[in-house]
Amino acid sequence: MNRQKKEAYTQFLMPLPQALLNFLDRLLSSQEGSFLEEDFDKLMNLVNGYASRRAIAAAEVLQQEFRGWRKGQQTNRYRMIAAYGLLVTAIKYEVTGIFTKPDQWFRVKISDYELTNPIFIVETNKLAEELKFPGKYKI
Repeated sequence: MNRQKKEAYTQFLMPLPQALLNFLDRLLSSQEGSFLEEDFDKLMNLVNGYASRRAIAAAEVLQQEFRGWRKGQQTNRYRMIAAYGLLVTAIKYEVTGIFTKPDQWFRVKISDYELTNPIFIVETNKLAEELKFPGKYKI
């Protein structure tokens, strides 16, 4: 029975890193309004239902920043994307046991990452400390 539970858990988590990265693409490239928000809510429901405490902590920050951004409030977009990097990293590690640094995702997804990486490094490391993530999550 324990094995079946673990397999079911992994089955729900497996597509999450890719879904989060696809959502990040859409977030960085457009303002799709309510469709973007609906997809975001679905992703957050999956994260909150199946992910670890660490991933949920990153998702909570992401959710706060995303909601503020959608309402037109001043938000720290770098913090929001840092939360994405930490969230995807945590979930990938849960599912595969393979650890990759958050900046690996940034290099692939953010076209001007090399120009903005000092900001992403600061925001990611600050958020990792705030959420009490292990040191390996820092860039």
